[in-house]
Amino acid sequence: MKLPEITSAFTVSFDGKIICQKRTPVMGLLARRKKSGGALRVIFCGDGSPLPELFDAPAVIFATKDMPEFRRRDLKKIASLHVEPRAKRINLRRALEILARDYGVSSVHCDGDAALFREIVLQDLAQTLRVTFVPLVLGGAKASTLLGPTVSALLPHSVPLRLKSFRKSGDRAIASYVIGGKSQASANSRSRI
Repeated sequence: MKLPEITSAFTVSFDGKIICQKRTPVMGLLARRKKSGGALRVIFCGDGSPLPELFDAPAVIFATKDMPEFRRRDLKKIASLHVEPRAKRINLRRALEILARDYGVSSVHCDGDAALFREIVLQDLAQTLRVTFVPLVLGGAKASTLLGPTVSALLPHSVPLRLKSFRKSGDRAIASYVIGGKSQASANSRSRI
């Protein structure tokens, strides 16, 4: 089954910290349907942590067995709910398969959620990353990077990026990268060895 295309977008300071509007204990995506082109809000909330007011579009919620039954009943009234019956973590690949098969989703967008983006990269599910660089230095040990809080952001391996496009907009620089595959730079460096 063909999975929906995943794109991610972040605004990043010069020191590599992401700039987020609001932090929530849940992770979400905005999905686009093939036929209708309409938006669908996708939320990954694991144990049923309180949900922010995100229901400006029809919603699909993925949760784990740890979500209390009363919360499941409440959520089923306002959204489609899928619960991992035996797992403590949500299987993102299976969630994407459900979105494609049951909801006609062709693409999803992860906007500024470092924890979700890290999981998407670890599971080799992402295709495109758009980064807007802003002329600002945030600093601070608790400021998050693209992959999450600095201490937990390390990946077990490098993930190559290939520049797809680049443009300047005022003081900002906007770069779009293809995730995975062989980058031209790494291919050139290998051929010299």
